[in-house]
Amino acid sequence: MSLLTIAQNVAREVGFEPPAFISGNTDATARQLLALANREGKILSKRNNWSVLQKEYVFNTVANQESYDLPNDFNRFLDDTIWDRSALRPLEGPASAQIWQARKSGGAAYGGVYSRYRVKGSVSGSLKFYVNPAPLVSGQSLAFEYVSSHWCKNSLSGLTQSEWLDDSDESLLPEELISFGVTWRFLLAKGLEYAPMFAEYENQVLQYMARDGGMLSFGQNRASPGLISPHNFPYDNFGQ
Repeated sequence: MSLLTIAQNVAREVGFEPPAFISGNTDATARQLLALANREGKILSKRNNWSVLQKEYVFNTVANQESYDLPNDFNRFLDDTIWDRSALRPLEGPASAQIWQARKSGGAAYGGVYSRYRVKGSVSGSLKFYVNPAPLVSGQSLAFEYVSSHWCKNSLSGLTQSEWLDDSDESLLPEELISFGVTWRFLLAKGLEYAPMFAEYENQVLQYMARDGGMLSFGQNRASPGLISPHNFPYDNFGQ
């Protein structure tokens, strides 16, 4: 379902004349629908680690280089996914500012086997992924999974985006939720009764979140060392 279809359906449902187009339209209703559709997409994308927004990022280290670029659509990490694939071990973190400075200052009490990571601003003003200690060699493979900030896409190129840009753009998030969300926000903006629609929206969001990604079985949802999983649970003689 495209941006235009969503906006027109919302307008019809609440009794307004549906706009012929949205992108570039100077009509007040069309502009408001676009703004609310963008707000809904951005807020909904942050309410859950939606499977469709989960991505993997792999990059190689450079000798003595401490900071590295994050993906241009990076929003947040998925817990316990940051690994040094070359050394076959996880990176610890995110390190606090205090521990980070203690390690950089050579504090022996803050050493250890594992490297630590931290995400913070750089001189250029962009967020960077920092590793301490800085890798001694190039080509060390680091990887993590993250949630993308791009929740919609261009229907022609397939390129993902962080906001609606064209009438034919499509949502990566459940279109039903986008429609519900825009509807109650539009009713609220117009000073109309929105509570029933908001309640229905919230119920639908919870249902979609519960079903998203399928059901997880205990012991099979994490790969961190020391956790119960099929790889370290004994087949027999349990408790002996």
